[in-house]
Amino acid sequence: MSVNINDVKQLREQTLASFSDVRAALEKADGNYDDALKFLREKGLTSATKKMEREANQGIIFPYVHNHKIGVLLELNCETDFVARNEEFHKLAKNIAIQIVLHDPLYVSETDSDNISNPKEEVLLNQTFYQDPSLTVAEMLKEAIAKFGENIKVKRFTKMVLGQ
Repeated sequence: MSVNINDVKQLREQTLASFSDVRAALEKADGNYDDALKFLREKGLTSATKKMEREANQGIIFPYVHNHKIGVLLELNCETDFVARNEEFHKLAKNIAIQIVLHDPLYVSETDSDNISNPKEEVLLNQTFYQDPSLTVAEMLKEAIAKFGENIKVKRFTKMVLGQ
């Protein structure tokens, strides 16, 4: 079966998967773009779970200020400084900082405290991701791990509100 080269290009840009992986996914999906995307995501998430065990000791401290009233400092870790300098990695950090502003989590994960009364609201990784309500922040991070090909972790954050 012949695959559409525009679909290959678009899938590569969207997923950062290799040419051969994208082509194989499109062939497996009989040329259906959405099915190929689903296949690549599932394949990526499987490898992302394995990558989550690897050490992530590079990264960035990302500052975000919302309406000059709310500030977030976020430490987002990855495995290499090559990924830490990537513009897409910085966009990921910004989206996580916006999540913190909008949903006011108290902890990164459930292991950060014994005093969690509402894990869905208080724990960042358990929250529904503001840009895609079908995902939690943890699931969105798994997609990012699959996309970048290395482990990514929210190490810590702090939020400041003017006047509080």
